[in-house]
Amino acid sequence: MYICDISKKQDRIAVIISPDLMRKVSKGFSSFVGKNLEFWQLDLYRNPEDIYSRLSEWNPSGIISEFHPYISEILFSLNKPTVFIQSQLLIEGTCQVNADDLLNAKIAVQHFQENGYKHFAYYGIFDPLAENLKYSFKEFAPSSSVFIFEDKIKTFRRGIEYWKRPNKKFAEWIQSLPKPIGIFAAHDPLARNLMETCHDLNIKVPEEIAILSANNDPIVCEMTYPQISAIEIDWKEVGKKAAEVVIDWIQNKKIPAVQDYPIPPKALIKRSSTQLSDGQDLRVRQAIDYIRENFQKGIHVNDILQQVPIHRRTLERKFKELLGRSPKEEILRHQKNFALDLLKTTQTDIASISELAGFSSPGQMATHLKSEFHRTATQIRKES
Repeated sequence: MYICDISKKQDRIAVIISPDLMRKVSKGFSSFVGKNLEFWQLDLYRNPEDIYSRLSEWNPSGIISEFHPYISEILFSLNKPTVFIQSQLLIEGTCQVNADDLLNAKIAVQHFQENGYKHFAYYGIFDPLAENLKYSFKEFAPSSSVFIFEDKIKTFRRGIEYWKRPNKKFAEWIQSLPKPIGIFAAHDPLARNLMETCHDLNIKVPEEIAILSANNDPIVCEMTYPQISAIEIDWKEVGKKAAEVVIDWIQNKKIPAVQDYPIPPKALIKRSSTQLSDGQDLRVRQAIDYIRENFQKGIHVNDILQQVPIHRRTLERKFKELLGRSPKEEILRHQKNFALDLLKTTQTDIASISELAGFSSPGQMATHLKSEFHRTATQIRKES
């Protein structure tokens, strides 16, 4: 029986990543493949013992791996030149090649600002490897206007399905945000989940919430309505740089002087999740901003018209089209929610809450709270 001898034919680089990421970065490897060098793929989702067994048998000259704690100790034990992809933790004795989170965050904030958004939020995951993008976003966004929500995910995701069960805490977070607001999602599936939750809550995208993600997977971004704007990660360059670094390490027999390589994004792909359709909508957004910033003063629709250059009928029609409610109803929505929050979280007397929320009298507040929440102010406080 013929047995292939794989002991020392040529330099082999083991590539230990998920099939999805392999499709993205493999174009960066292809220019290095030749008579004396090839890349052997090993699925990241294999059993760790199986990964160790196969690597021991292959005896690769170097390793390119998607970082995961389950296999990191295995890779360290092999004492091979190792370059990690998608690792935000620079580990001694290894190199890493990542998307440039700092630049991605800066582009996200600038895009929201250019479209007139004054409030910013980040939607990510509980994962030490994702911390860099979150902190970079907070660095560039105005500190007083940043809101954060981090979701829980499973360690491994083997399928391509992106549907998630509804998350009550996430929905409550979205409802609590000041609007309009721009939300930067750490990756496309999270952006899609955000979009679906906005649909469930009857929140308009992008009029109330603009959504931008990082990666730009067309299977996700272009199969969602509205289509999702995204920062396109240059995965080909990520793969190319990872290959360059590990090959240099193998040839020179020492770790490169630089161990951390951030790769700039390829482009900002603008789609309808962040793009308003016309200039009229911008004036509606200005009106929404004015209401949010001044509702406690007991403002009326005429006060809005003095600040925003738009006819009353047009304003009423646009509010109905974009928000599903009138400017007066939007003012009341803010006042009622503000009063509700004070009743639940403070011991401030009811008359003072009425004044702080912008109502003309405690009686007016009582009428609107009863109509909206079917309970009196005293009942709401007792239930809290």
